Amino acid sequence: LLKELGKHTSFGEVGRQPLDQQLATDLSRLLYDLAGLDGSDEDAKWSAACEKCQEIVQALNLGESEASEELPSLGAQISAEADANKVELSPAKAEDEALLSCGRCVRVARADRARRAMISFVDEDAKTVDVLYPQPSSKQEEEEEGVPIKYIQALEDFELSAGQAEESVFKFGSAAKEKGNQLFKMKDFEAAAELYSSGISKFASRSIQRGDEVLVRQADSEKGKACLTRSTVLSLDVEGLCELSNGLEVPASELLPICQELLPLHTSLYMNRARCQQNLGRHKEASQDLTAVLGLWSAADKRLLQADPEMKEAEEKGLYTAEYLRSRSRLARGLARAAAQDVKDALARSPPAATVKQLKQLKTEVQAAQEKQRQINGPLAKELAKLVISLRGGPQIS
Repeated sequence: LLKELGKHTSFGEVGRQPLDQQLATDLSRLLYDLAGLDGSDEDAKWSAACEKCQEIVQALNLGESEASEELPSLGAQISAEADANKVELSPAKAEDEALLSCGRCVRVARADRARRAMISFVDEDAKTVDVLYPQPSSKQEEEEEGVPIKYIQALEDFELSAGQAEESVFKFGSAAKEKGNQLFKMKDFEAAAELYSSGISKFASRSIQRGDEVLVRQADSEKGKACLTRSTVLSLDVEGLCELSNGLEVPASELLPICQELLPLHTSLYMNRARCQQNLGRHKEASQDLTAVLGLWSAADKRLLQADPEMKEAEEKGLYTAEYLRSRSRLARGLARAAAQDVKDALARSPPAATVKQLKQLKTEVQAAQEKQRQINGPLAKELAKLVISLRGGPQIS
């Protein structure tokens, strides 16, 4: 193991691909801990060493793993997540209230990213402010001191007023998309994602009736994992349990209604939110949104697509774009094999030349990751696996 590790670290041979720094550190620490083990050590120490080996083996083999945790939330869970991630903003106390005043909600807009914040202190002499960034998921706030006032901007008026809940799905979703796009251009990806989420939640909150088409999670016997499939509601009882055309019985709260005519809008909300998640480094969440896009378009009515050229064009673009973006997120998560499949699927759809160029560039990156898996991670994982067997008292393996 030490010999194999030495090939890909700073003290190894020149010209070989380098090992990921974190993995190199983890392996070095593991070797150091193993050096302290002897026959008198307690079983707990040996067990801990074996568990650590297994964790690193899994990390080394990640590139060859199937993509997991990519199914999006459905039904009531969508609205629950949207509410949990929503930032509550306090409007200005008066129309003439100064922008630079304590308690005022503002936007800190830098070149690479913008974020909403509340001013906690104003230093007029230094021309700086201290701000608190809300963190809805952790119910805490992140503080930054000494922010130059040149970065402080007022929030948009629509951010300080609630949308009309009684509006139709189309009108509400279209407004959410338009406002979200405006914030995305400002690089306030969290605020933009929140607005896209409100539109997605509006779609999910539609009441389900007998005869409705829905998306449902269903086990795929061939792939051995769950996937999104289209089904039709055959009946709905008073407790909200739906009997579906695929033979499943699922609570209505776990289904996503499909509105065929509004698929371009519905999928664009998911697609745009995925772009926000990618810019925030949340690639698992981005993959989930893109899986929703692929699931919704796979549920499109083929007759409707044939009758509507614009809808057909939107479907084709939506599919290859979602596969391209999901491949990017999968690669960022270390899932090279799954990323390669997305690139292959997207290229098979005969996208336009500009997209083909992007896909070929991505294919090169994916192949480099797969080559790294073959040259570095695979041999290291093999040596670690032999070490685990040795630690557990198994036979020596050459």
